[in-house]
Amino acid sequence: MSLELYPEVVEAWALHQTLGRLGFELDEHVFLMFGKDASRPGTPQALFVTLRDGDVDRFVVNCGVLSANSEDVLKQWLAWIDEATRLSGPVLDAIMSRSVIMKHPDAVKQLALSIAAKGIEIPALRKAGGA
Repeated sequence: MSLELYPEVVEAWALHQTLGRLGFELDEHVFLMFGKDASRPGTPQALFVTLRDGDVDRFVVNCGVLSANSEDVLKQWLAWIDEATRLSGPVLDAIMSRSVIMKHPDAVKQLALSIAAKGIEIPALRKAGGA
């Protein structure tokens, strides 16, 4: 696969990985969604990463307006997730470095604070605290 990923796929993957590093079980709690930003009427369809508790969306992040139709973006996402398991750390780091969350030094901290402000416990912090 070419490493020319849609920008919203890069952002979603970086956020997905960051949530995993914060201790969230990716297969159980982190999902992709397509839709329109309800807080900004008239905006085009976008890709969102959603942190869920059961069937309840607890925290949603807009990863960007779709660069292609949702089927093509989803197809690329699924292919990328499969390919990423076979790539080396430096290649993955290079792709991760293209994301907004990695370009801003405080972004991960701000993400964790925003999640916590919604009343969601950060698993990695619980584990670090010995609880």
